Amino acid sequence: MADRLPAELRIFITITLIIFFSAAPLISQTQRNAAVEAYEAGQDLFRSDFVLEAIRSYQDAIGINPNFADSYREIARCFYYLDEYDEAEAYILQALSRAPSDSESRTLYGRILITRGRIDEAEAVFRDVLADEPFNTGARIGLGELSLARGDVISAGEFYEGSLGLDPGDRRVLLALAFIARERGQQSAAREYILRALEADSQNAWVQYYAADFYYGAGDYDLARFHALIALELRQDFYPASELLSRVLVSRGEYSEAIAIMDQMDFTRIRDPRLLYYTKAMAEYQSGDAESALLTLDRALREYPEEEISRLLLEEIVLFLYELDLEHPIRSRFAEYHLIQAEAFMQRNRFSAATYHLQRGLTLAPFSEEGRRLNAELLRESGDYSRYVRALEFLTTQLGASDQSTLDDLEIYADILRDSVPRRWDIDQFLLERNLIDVGVYLIEGSSATIHGGAERVVGRHLMDRLYVSNTLRLIVPPGVDELSYDIISVSSEARAFEHARRNGAEYYLVFTMGEGQENIELNARLHLGRTGRPLRSFSVIRSGVGRMRDAVTELSDQIIDSLPLRGTLVRRNFERGLINIGLADGISEGDELLLLKSGDLRLYTEDSRYDYDDDDIIGRAMISGIDYLVSEVLLEHEGFFDRITRGDLVIPAPPAELADQAAEPVDPPVEENTGGFPALANDLYDLIRQIR
Repeated sequence: MADRLPAELRIFITITLIIFFSAAPLISQTQRNAAVEAYEAGQDLFRSDFVLEAIRSYQDAIGINPNFADSYREIARCFYYLDEYDEAEAYILQALSRAPSDSESRTLYGRILITRGRIDEAEAVFRDVLADEPFNTGARIGLGELSLARGDVISAGEFYEGSLGLDPGDRRVLLALAFIARERGQQSAAREYILRALEADSQNAWVQYYAADFYYGAGDYDLARFHALIALELRQDFYPASELLSRVLVSRGEYSEAIAIMDQMDFTRIRDPRLLYYTKAMAEYQSGDAESALLTLDRALREYPEEEISRLLLEEIVLFLYELDLEHPIRSRFAEYHLIQAEAFMQRNRFSAATYHLQRGLTLAPFSEEGRRLNAELLRESGDYSRYVRALEFLTTQLGASDQSTLDDLEIYADILRDSVPRRWDIDQFLLERNLIDVGVYLIEGSSATIHGGAERVVGRHLMDRLYVSNTLRLIVPPGVDELSYDIISVSSEARAFEHARRNGAEYYLVFTMGEGQENIELNARLHLGRTGRPLRSFSVIRSGVGRMRDAVTELSDQIIDSLPLRGTLVRRNFERGLINIGLADGISEGDELLLLKSGDLRLYTEDSRYDYDDDDIIGRAMISGIDYLVSEVLLEHEGFFDRITRGDLVIPAPPAELADQAAEPVDPPVEENTGGFPALANDLYDLIRQIR
C-alpha cells in the first residue's frame, strides 16, 4: 500500500515524523521546567509561612509531572506544619513510593509517625536512616524530637548535642538546644545557643524570627523588636515576623505602631490568626478604642468560639462599655454563648462546668430570664432548695414571670422549706453579714510567660471573679480603682506585694503567675500571711485541651478557697440553741463540732492558714443540729463555771483529734498533673521545637 502513495506524500509524512519525534523531548523538557518553577514557587511561599499557597504550587508541579517525588514530600511537610497529620502521612507515602531511598522523605515520615503516636515505628525509621547514613543530621534531630514527645527532655538534649558535633552550624539544632536550655532554666546557655544560631545563619529570616521569639519570651522586648525587624528586612512579606513584632510592640506599650502593622496584614493569609486578633484587640483596648477592640474580638470569636482568653477580654470590654446598662442587647448577645454551654453541660450532669458558664452568663446579662431559669433548674437538680426558691422569687418579682409552673414550684418548695433553719429563726440568710477574709491578689511584673500578651492580667482578674463570687473573701482594692470594683495589683517585687498587703490590712495575700503554651495553661498562686509575709501554701494547676482555662481557673480558685480558715459569728442565741452565719456553702455538715471564742482571742497561726488560740480562750462548744446554705443552728455548751457565750462571739471548726495538742506542719496540696498523653510542659516544648525550620 505504501508503494501506491505518491512520492510527495511519502516525503511529507517522513518529514512530519522526524519533526514530531525530534520535538517530543523539547516538550518534555518544557514540562519539567514548568514543574520545577511551580515547586520553587512553593518553596518560596513555604519559607514565608504561606503554607496553603505553597501546597497549591506543589500540587501544580504534580499536575505537570505526576512523578515529582519532591513535591509530594513538600506537600506532606506543609500538612505536617498545619497539624493535618493524616494528610501528611498520605503524601509522604506517595513520595516514598516514587523515591524510597530519599533520606529526607524517610526522616519526615518518622517525624509524622511521632505525631500519629506511633513512637516505636518512628524510632525504627530514624535508626534505619542512620544505618544507611550514620551522619544524617535529620535522623538525629528526629530522635531528639522523639525523646521530647516521650517527655524526656534530657535525652533530647543529648541527641541534639550529638548532632551539633557533626554540624556545629546547624541552625535547627542550635535553636532546639536554646529552647531546651530555656525550659531547663539554663538561661545563659540558652542565650549562647541563640547567638550561635545567629552567627551560623544570620541571613535566614526564620533564624531572626526565632531569636526575636526567644527574647520576647525572656521579656527582653528591645532585642525581640530588633530581630523581628531584621527578619522583615530579609523577607518583607514575612507574616510570622509581623505578627510577632506586633505582640512585642503591644508589650512595649506602642499600641498605635502595633495597630499600624496589623492593619497592613491580610488576616485571611494567616493559617491561624487567633492570636493576631487578640493582639490587635488588646492594642485597640489599651489605646482607648474599646469599640474597635470589641468588633475585632467579635469577628475572632465568630470564627473561633472556643478561644477562651479572647472571650475573657471581650467580656471585660463589654462590662466596661455597658457598666450601667445592665439590659443592653450587647450584654445579652454575648451571654448567650455561656447559657448554651451551661445547658449542654447540665444535660451531661457536669454541674461544675454548668455553674461556671451560668455565672459568666449572668454576670453579663443579670436580667436574662433564660439564664435565671437555667440557674433555677440547676439549683433544683443539685438539691439546693433554699437557693432554688430564691431564684424563683427573683423570676416572679424582678422579671415578672407568671407561668403556672413557676408559681406552682414556688409554692411547693417554699412549703418544703417551712421548717428550715432560716424559717425557724425568721431570718433571710442571704442578707446576713458574712465574716469575709481580706485578701490581696498580686502579680509580679515580668513573672509570667504567656503567648497572649497581657493574658496574665486578664486571667488574673477572672480568677478574682471566681474568688469573689464564693462569698468567702473580700478583695483588696488597688489605688485608683473604685471601691465597688477590683483589679489584680501589679507590683515590682515580692517585697512590694508584702508591703502593700500589710499596709492595706490584708489577712492573706496571693502572688499569682501564669504560664501558657500552645496547648497548655499553667496557673500558680502562693498564699502568704499578710501580717508577716510568710509563705504558707503553693498551688499549681496545669490543664490542656478544650476548656483548659475554665478548668484551670475553677480548680485553682477552689484550692485557694478551701485553704482559707473558716470562721463565723454567733448571730442569735436562745438559751442552749444558737444561729451562726456559716453553712453548707462553707463545707460544714450536721454533727460537726465548732469552738466559740471572743474575737480578741483569735489570731492567725504563723505556720499555716489556720488559727491560733490558747485552750483557756475557748468559751464554749457548738454542735451543728440543723443546717442550710449560709446559716446553721447549733446546740451550745459553755466551758468553765460561768456561761460567757454571747451574740457576736466567733465560731471556728474544732481541730481534728490528732491536731488538738500540737500544730500540724503545713502541707502543700499536690500539684495537678496533666493525665492525658505526654507531660504537659514537655509536650509544649516538643510542639515548639518540631516547628523549627
